[in-house]
Amino acid sequence: MLRNLLKWARVTKAATAGEQYQTQQVTYLGKVADAAILQPYGLHANLPPDVLTLVASSQGQADNRVALGCLLKQRPDLIEGEVAFYHPLIPDLIIKLQVDGAMLIKSNNKINIEAPETEFTGVVKANGKVIDDTHGHTQGSDSDGNSQVDISGVI
Repeated sequence: MLRNLLKWARVTKAATAGEQYQTQQVTYLGKVADAAILQPYGLHANLPPDVLTLVASSQGQADNRVALGCLLKQRPDLIEGEVAFYHPLIPDLIIKLQVDGAMLIKSNNKINIEAPETEFTGVVKANGKVIDDTHGHTQGSDSDGNSQVDISGVI
């Protein structure tokens, strides 16, 4: 019976760090159980309490229980064919793959890129101004009052 295999549940306890398989406590029909949380390859989240999950158990056995979490509120608006990575608790943080091939990265917070080397191809702009090998800076006087040579080009 399908009703023994699939159930809607809510997360009631966050995962414990360091577990081999991420399991979280879920509640459904007044019952409390642990379920392994399924997530697409390369994505990971420790679901907060009250997230809706779809719980499945192979042959109705508790040892074979898994859950797929979803949060239906605060999803970004998408047009047909778009894909987004977003943080359900921070609605202003989104990476959107748009149907025209452009990528939108939006955040109201600082974005850090950590890499030993970062390479850009194409036109790079900051605040509407192109930054390229002709980019330069006018130098003023140093702390001793000596004038400095203007810097031009990327060094």
